Amino acid sequence: MENTQDKHPIPCDSRETVLLWSLVLSAVGIAHVVRQSGEDWILLVPENLHDEAVRQIELFQLENKNREDKIQAPKSRPLRYTRTAIWTVLLVSAVMSTTFRYEIRQEVLEIGTAYSDAILRGQWWRVITALFIHEDPSHFLSNMMIGGFIIFWLIEETSPGTGWFLTLLTGAAGNYLNALAHGYDGHLSIGASTAVFGALGTLFAIRAVKTGKKGLLKETLCALASGLALLAMLGAGGKNVDLGAHLFGYLSGLFCGAVSELIFRQRMQYAGRFLGAAALLIVGIAWISAIKHMH
Repeated sequence: MENTQDKHPIPCDSRETVLLWSLVLSAVGIAHVVRQSGEDWILLVPENLHDEAVRQIELFQLENKNREDKIQAPKSRPLRYTRTAIWTVLLVSAVMSTTFRYEIRQEVLEIGTAYSDAILRGQWWRVITALFIHEDPSHFLSNMMIGGFIIFWLIEETSPGTGWFLTLLTGAAGNYLNALAHGYDGHLSIGASTAVFGALGTLFAIRAVKTGKKGLLKETLCALASGLALLAMLGAGGKNVDLGAHLFGYLSGLFCGAVSELIFRQRMQYAGRFLGAAALLIVGIAWISAIKHMH
């Protein structure tokens, strides 16, 4: 009968585990005995080798855990802001649809259109209010269907507040740069497509900065291809399509996205509430300024 009194136990929770640990100890040459105690299992090792046996088992478990983490790492990140993104897109769409009301339509066009002459004379609010005005329902729906999808992914990449702030910022910057390019030639522009292009440029710039040099070429080519595809979907040849606004919105997005990612890095979600509130405040001040100027 084998003497086990000079052996120390190492408890195990299952037969599969004890057999695995037994293989580990066998591989490093530590003598041991496998025993079952009721529903539990134990490994019995010599007293002078107990600490070394425990160390070898812990090393094995740590190596196994690291390997599992590496295998799981490539899994895609779960969506974080799906419900918030959908509801905010629907809310913004509902607000924009009020500009079609017959009784206020003419006044909204007069005070809110991005009129280059007026913008250059100091009516700054027009670069923002113009984003909320559309030529007709089909123009509005095309912008919001395509734009909603892009803004959804921008929000997932950053946060709801940050995503909407960057969309507003790039749209306004695009309208202002477009006004500068046209000067005092009486150019008029309306529609959210400038902000949609801005959101797309922002999204790709953020991803390009995150991937670094290794994925920069791929992200750049993807950004150019997507920009051209979006231009084709929104219409590149229509008489009322403002190519300048689209281009400047996209370029503004590339710049703002790269700068914001370099500055904030992983802290974008923490700045989200502040930036979201700032976006709401800016929009409110812009429309109040427009209404006050009318009177």
